[in-house]
Amino acid sequence: FKQKTAYEMLRSLVGSEMCIRDSNLFLPELHIDIHVFSEIPAERFVFINMKKYNEGDILIAGPVLETITLEGAVLSLNDILFLLPKN
Repeated sequence: FKQKTAYEMLRSLVGSEMCIRDSNLFLPELHIDIHVFSEIPAERFVFINMKKYNEGDILIAGPVLETITLEGAVLSLNDILFLLPKN
């Protein structure tokens, strides 16, 4: 898995709704309850469906939390990156 820059990741992201509609992926409903972004990666975390995750964690639903951005959480599943927005 080649590490991408934040700009490359944001350019290639699809929305979670598009990811579900246009692929064979099954994702349960995901929502961000708490979103904490910091310039220091170790201080970033999110609560998704009322469970706390840090970058690199695997969600109970299956996707990997690749990174936390100002816009939300970048998740990956089956080599597809998608943004779960914070709003």
